[in-house]
Amino acid sequence: SQIETALPIIRSEFSRLKIPASNDKVYKDECVFSFDSPFSDTGLYVNLSTFKGVGADFLDLDSERSGSKLYL
Repeated sequence: SQIETALPIIRSEFSRLKIPASNDKVYKDECVFSFDSPFSDTGLYVNLSTFKGVGADFLDLDSERSGSKLYL
């Protein structure tokens, strides 16, 4: 099932997750590479390691650059 496939990936990424502090900027209003927003057809994904928002077309690029696999 999808859950059985996803759980090992999620567990392996736990050490990379950060909780944003009060002085951390979370880029959740617009993609850092394009003009995609949470209101775009495919939405906006926030990298849970860097807190940068990316559109669906840039998920692979951001994941490759950051090494992160978890997005909200």
